[in-house]
Amino acid sequence: MQKEGDMMNAFIRGFSYPFQSIGILGKNRLWHLAVIPAVIALGLFIFMLVLGFRLAGPLRDAIWSGDISAAGFLGGLLTALRASLKVIFFLLFAGLSFLLYVMLAPALAAPFLDLISEKTEKALVGSVPTPRGLGGFFRAALFGLGDALRILGLTLAGNLLLMPLNLLPLLGNMLFVLISAVFSWYMLAVEYTGMPANRRYISFSSRLRIMGKNPGVSLGFGLAVQLLLFVPVLNVLLLSMAASGSTMLFLDLFPEDGADG
Repeated sequence: MQKEGDMMNAFIRGFSYPFQSIGILGKNRLWHLAVIPAVIALGLFIFMLVLGFRLAGPLRDAIWSGDISAAGFLGGLLTALRASLKVIFFLLFAGLSFLLYVMLAPALAAPFLDLISEKTEKALVGSVPTPRGLGGFFRAALFGLGDALRILGLTLAGNLLLMPLNLLPLLGNMLFVLISAVFSWYMLAVEYTGMPANRRYISFSSRLRIMGKNPGVSLGFGLAVQLLLFVPVLNVLLLSMAASGSTMLFLDLFPEDGADG
């Protein structure tokens, strides 16, 4: 896959990769591998929602316990406020479940996603570099762990650096939303291309450098993955689609490594 055209063409190309993965997964009969990541992601999401529903009441009671003695309008207002606390805690757990879906589900499903990435790469270029022997296995595992820690550190650092923008009324808030969104698209591309990159022991810094030189295709991929989170049915299959699509993105960014296999 050649990197050609202007940034908009590259953006559209990157955006298309998660959707192209539907054809790759179907043509190569990989949907059975997508079931396990989907079950893990959905199970984690449902577990957090149920936990939030069960804990919302006790948390509310721990903060605001006892009967409301006031009568009339004030009593009704306090009763409504106390009841709303339960809803607020449930919504907080719902938000937390969404964050865990985004952050933990890929880690829990990593072995299956890596297999999907390998199968996708083999279907596209015919061969896949794999670690040899027990030593190669542990080296690859440590390399992947280091990559994950660097991604986590960079994500946290980036968001912390952007937080002061919120101190500027209106304009700062708008800039924060815009820049943090673009940053999240970029980090999604960085995270998911780690699977094919780690198989080749491509350093984290090299990956960042190449992706920084090709922002259009990387940001397009990240936006597509983020939007898929909100599409019913497809969001359950998101992990597998992202794993397959990111392999196409990697081969786009690193054509020589893909050709070398």
